[in-house]
Amino acid sequence: MAPKSGSEGRRERGIAIFAVIWLSMLIAAVSVSVTRDTRLTVDIAVNERAEAQALARAEGALRWAALVLLAGARGQAPAETGFAGGAELRVDGTPLIWRFEGRDVRLSALAERGKLDLNTADPWLITGLAASLASDRSEQLATAILVARRRDGQSLAWRIGQRPIDQVADLARLAPVDHGLYRRLAPLVTVLSGLRAPDLAVAPEALFRALPLGEEERAYWRGRRGVAPVPVLRAQAETFTLTAETREGAEAPPVRLRALLRLAPAENRPIHLIRLERY
Repeated sequence: MAPKSGSEGRRERGIAIFAVIWLSMLIAAVSVSVTRDTRLTVDIAVNERAEAQALARAEGALRWAALVLLAGARGQAPAETGFAGGAELRVDGTPLIWRFEGRDVRLSALAERGKLDLNTADPWLITGLAASLASDRSEQLATAILVARRRDGQSLAWRIGQRPIDQVADLARLAPVDHGLYRRLAPLVTVLSGLRAPDLAVAPEALFRALPLGEEERAYWRGRRGVAPVPVLRAQAETFTLTAETREGAEAPPVRLRALLRLAPAENRPIHLIRLERY
């Protein structure tokens, strides 16, 4: 074989050097990619663990609140509830701070009897609430709710023991209700109390302000609100909405849970969970 000329040797050496450089760059790129993927996987795992911890803490707070309510209804309120400042759990939606394992949980309880029942409330209360929350379309909103709870456009369904509006979410299907109005309205109404008027002693503050009450009536109920923080259920059942919000760290997104449950102190199964959801 004839020896290679000097130019050919230099060309081959150049190709070899280029191949080495290219291979080194490829290895470096793969290493960076693997490192980035590994870091991303670790971050995801850490975030998922933090979210799971926050979720478990929120669920624990809801269980504890249910037990506090049940104990109070049985006349056995615990001496120490764990709420900040020694506060007592109220059922008008007032938020409290419950501390567990060094983290805070924002917790609230709201009796369904304190909300306005869409099916059974007196029409003037429906009209008044609509005027307060949707002044630009109050008449359309009130009419839509009152029509939705009628049967064949005739008598009110609740008068014959039926419940035409099955859940609060049905409001979202009414023409006058957009997303913003629904978010304002939904926490104030229910389909579970069966009352013609909400119990203003435990009504959420937003509903108390929105209802068309006279000055004397408002002053009377204002004086009664917060007097009895824990309801006395004794032998009767009652439904509550409990909410819990917490986060694993200052930079972590909040975890929010909402539970709808029925308490029946006299029954063998005193706590019945109806619905649990993230919101």
